[in-house]
Amino acid sequence: MNTHRPRQTAEQWAAIIDRYEQSDLNVKASCEQNDLALSSFHKWHRRMRLKNHKPVPAFKEIKTAKPIIGLAKPSSTVTLNIGNNIVLSIQTDTSPT
Repeated sequence: MNTHRPRQTAEQWAAIIDRYEQSDLNVKASCEQNDLALSSFHKWHRRMRLKNHKPVPAFKEIKTAKPIIGLAKPSSTVTLNIGNNIVLSIQTDTSPT
């Protein structure tokens, strides 16, 4: 990765952020692909969001390479131990309806 990156204009950052939001990449992968510093991306992303009054999405949709439904058992549970005695359990029922 190049340590001396050319400066981007506000318009260029707006385009970069729009492309990121339309992509399936995470922030780190997008920055690596575009040879951008993570800190600069976050700074400009925050600026653009405040300027446009866009709320920060709580989640970003992700896609799997293969359908999970066909691989899952008819009923399964996913458990996430967060810490401090906090446990999140999600039970799925993938049986055909």
